[in-house]
Amino acid sequence: MSHTFKILVIDDEPGVRESLAEYLQDMGFSVLMAESGEKGLEILTAQPVDLAIVDMRLPGIDGTQTIVKALDIQSDLKFIVHTGSVSYQIPEELLSLGFTSRHILHKPMPGLTTMLETIHDLLGIAPH
Repeated sequence: MSHTFKILVIDDEPGVRESLAEYLQDMGFSVLMAESGEKGLEILTAQPVDLAIVDMRLPGIDGTQTIVKALDIQSDLKFIVHTGSVSYQIPEELLSLGFTSRHILHKPMPGLTTMLETIHDLLGIAPH
């Protein structure tokens, strides 16, 4: 990759946030981390990122509100919704923004290959 893609991981669980960040760094991405939606929005205000991985259940503003506000800051930002809820339904606010099941990944993931494939798909990176 000539352009190093920048990914923001927003998750309030340190273990999830850090293991995901380590994996993505190993895969050649530049990774920023935030433990809340508010912190994630602060990071986005300071610098653009290519993709955000957002947990839906966050302290303070939830994942949906974080995504809507993030798009106000950076309209071309891509997202992966990372949720532990097996019954997660895409809310109307996100459906209206073009979110589909391809944007949703469930925790815990059996392996991170699916995450990597989804990132490549959303960012238009050709698989190696």
